[in-house]
Amino acid sequence: ATLVWSLQAGNRTTEPAVGNSLAMTAGISVAIGAVIALTGIVWFLNPQSIIYTWPWPLTPLLTRTLASWYVFMGLLLFASGTTLRHIREIPIVHASVAGWAILLLLLVPLNWSSMKMGAVLVMWVVCHFLLFTYSGVSAYKAWERMRKAGDDF
Repeated sequence: ATLVWSLQAGNRTTEPAVGNSLAMTAGISVAIGAVIALTGIVWFLNPQSIIYTWPWPLTPLLTRTLASWYVFMGLLLFASGTTLRHIREIPIVHASVAGWAILLLLLVPLNWSSMKMGAVLVMWVVCHFLLFTYSGVSAYKAWERMRKAGDDF
């Protein structure tokens, strides 16, 4: 995927640089993506760093599995933000991240009986809800702008 993305990015000589209307989305995506990806990498390399504070019991293998989801979401947002040149590049990436955030939020009711109630759980849910909201709203707004302009993917 990275190879295809870089080959496609090399053919953008006629595309304009990121416009002012996309600069904020690009900047936020880079910042959020970097934090999420780096966090996922730390968790993957050192699962013990999060196992005891996670909202429900985890094994090292499950921690690494979840960490890979975070690395995936973070790299999607980071790469999207650093290469963003047109509004049509936002909806699929951001909708994908919103989908992954919803899947992570669904883990809460699935693990409800073993949840560690408290501030950590509340913070975890709030962070994932904010990630879902940012990604979902930006995907929807980009799609709406494209639709109004008659643009297609």
